[in-house]
Amino acid sequence: MAAIEDICTRYIRQNVQVYGQDVPLHIAETIRGVRKIFDEKYPNPVRVVSVGVSLEEILADVKNERWEKISIEFCGGTHVAKTGDIKDLVILSEESIAKGIRRIFAITGSDAQEACRLANEFDSKLAKVENLPVGVEKLNYAMALKGENERDLKGRIPAVRRSKFGERIRAIEQESAKLAKEKAKADEKHIVSTITDYFASQEAKKPGMVALLNVTPDPKLLTTAIATVMKKLTPKKPVYIFAADSTKVVHVCYVPQVLHLGLKYANG
Repeated sequence: MAAIEDICTRYIRQNVQVYGQDVPLHIAETIRGVRKIFDEKYPNPVRVVSVGVSLEEILADVKNERWEKISIEFCGGTHVAKTGDIKDLVILSEESIAKGIRRIFAITGSDAQEACRLANEFDSKLAKVENLPVGVEKLNYAMALKGENERDLKGRIPAVRRSKFGERIRAIEQESAKLAKEKAKADEKHIVSTITDYFASQEAKKPGMVALLNVTPDPKLLTTAIATVMKKLTPKKPVYIFAADSTKVVHVCYVPQVLHLGLKYANG
């Protein structure tokens, strides 16, 4: 789509003349590179339209290889006098409409300029988010922009730019996921070392541990970390740990099986 937009833009910026002429059908069909709609029944003569090269020059040498790179087609509707009249062209979407057939939906003129203006506004918002430090705030803003790009801007801004916006947002997601993974690994290490060090220094005095730890309040993280340390800790001790942020508190309690049995026999 980017290549198609580039070809169209070059034609527009050159502001070349658009030619139209009725040509006998049997001659028009021999023009090298001519475009027409398959299975369409055209009148005889058929109106042929060319961009940038006159039909007189084309008909003088219908087999010239140059025509494959020139826009020459059987007329399918109205046409501008010069390509500069189009002003701008952007592709909004591309989709399959039947087996082997795809449809490109594009807009021109002031509509294309408005689509680019909306894309530029979104680009500015996304750039500000990209400059934020990696963290929850950056990810939340990126997810909000992701919804806007996929939902609100679909069919309203150039498809190529919308695709690139999506790539930039995914980069933020990957960046955040990598940081979250590194943070989880560091938090687990912190939990394990904190519990291990506590019992190493207090083993003779303390039968168990209760603590608030400065880690991400994630139940899975706390459970996994306790399970890891308890495999190594001898003798087994009860542990009750907490983690909190501004919105929630998570707590996980571990009581060794040996204490369960001990309580049972003591009460028995």
